[in-house]
Amino acid sequence: MRILTIMNNRHDPAGSFGTAILRRGGYYDTLLAPDARHSADPTVETELPDVPGDYDGLIVLGGLMSADDDAGHPYLRRLVELMRGFEAAGRPVLGICLGAQLMARAWGATVWRMPSLEIGFTPLRTTPAGLSDPLLRGLEPQPALMQWHVDSFDLPEGAELLMTGRVCTNQAFRIGRLAYGLQFHCEAPVDTLRQWVMAFAEHAEDAPAGFFETFDDQVRQHHLGARRWAESFAERWVDLVAETRRQRQAA
Repeated sequence: MRILTIMNNRHDPAGSFGTAILRRGGYYDTLLAPDARHSADPTVETELPDVPGDYDGLIVLGGLMSADDDAGHPYLRRLVELMRGFEAAGRPVLGICLGAQLMARAWGATVWRMPSLEIGFTPLRTTPAGLSDPLLRGLEPQPALMQWHVDSFDLPEGAELLMTGRVCTNQAFRIGRLAYGLQFHCEAPVDTLRQWVMAFAEHAEDAPAGFFETFDDQVRQHHLGARRWAESFAERWVDLVAETRRQRQAA
């Protein structure tokens, strides 16, 4: 099993999903997006492929840019085409935060700026469709999950809304059977979250009052439940990748 992961920011690796892939005996290649390469390992500086090739799945991770900023980040247009190409080829696709916004864009929906930043551990609700979804079914009770975004998106036509929130309605969705978008950051372990808070404070100037002072308290209260949820979801997503791989090999 071989997965392609796209890092749109060098501080946002595959995290719990990478761990799940390796645990199952698979491996994942990391492609660092052009805008994230300036101080990263040059061995991962490769171009976006045009087709899925021999990859069994695709993960598109978070980033600081807007999902429709092609002028500032020209590679985004090719990335949304690649996401559609994986799904059309029967390979599972997972988009996280920016990745979910790019997925919405790839399937024709609008990405837009929210009135304010959503940041920190946030309680979410699983919708009726989510309660019956193969990857979400039985994961209740649901913990608060980490948010850090100021953009949201309309739900693509035909998509199923799986999870929703009070501030940001569209938190998780599925297109068809194979494409999942998650607005929240379930992939990131505690050390990564703390690194974000230190490295990107200037991108959170409109965070709620006291956020930075209380973030460690949020971590202590919520990280264990969030980690367990993420591990369960990641294992199920890898199961989906393995299942579709077996189906292709048997065809």
